[in-house]
Amino acid sequence: TCWTLLLRCEHHLPDYHPLVIAAMLDLAGVLMKIGDEQSLRQSTRLLQRSNERISGFLAKLEGEFQDVQVLLKSDKDVSAHERYRKRAQNVLATLRAFVIRM
Repeated sequence: TCWTLLLRCEHHLPDYHPLVIAAMLDLAGVLMKIGDEQSLRQSTRLLQRSNERISGFLAKLEGEFQDVQVLLKSDKDVSAHERYRKRAQNVLATLRAFVIRM
């Protein structure tokens, strides 16, 4: 069932993984189609949970990127700048991969 798929995804993958979010959205859509009051409440909760997870993940990435920007501006050690740039590139690559997969 869809619930089983969602539980498996949540058990084995990070909360913000695209498969978990997609499973949540798919299940919310199925519940909305059913249309009874309980299904609509469950659908709304799933949509809220997926929204919170995406928001939290994006906020985390934004915070990491801003930290790198502060380090780049404040650290005068030029050799450290390459590490910071690499870290910023990793954050942006993670964000890009997340957006492409969603």
